[in-house]
Amino acid sequence: MKFFCKKCKHKQRVVYLENLKSGGFEVGRTKNEVVYHPLEEFFYLIREPITPLIIKTRCERCNSEIHSIPISVEYVLFLTEEQKELKNFYV
Repeated sequence: MKFFCKKCKHKQRVVYLENLKSGGFEVGRTKNEVVYHPLEEFFYLIREPITPLIIKTRCERCNSEIHSIPISVEYVLFLTEEQKELKNFYV
């Protein structure tokens, strides 16, 4: 993913998983947000808890802190559960 420094306008590439493994993130405050869910031909609204996963790094050029919120904790948990289910899936 690409980060953009607001201070010096430098763009840099950050490998998302490496940043997570190194602890370069912070967990934000959980909020209940309204989200759309598909139901056949229609959509319905539901409130779901969403906890932002804030990825942090330092600018390579000016060393100021830059951050991005590309994903939620709930989505990461969903992905890990999906992987567990796929490991047990046989054809």
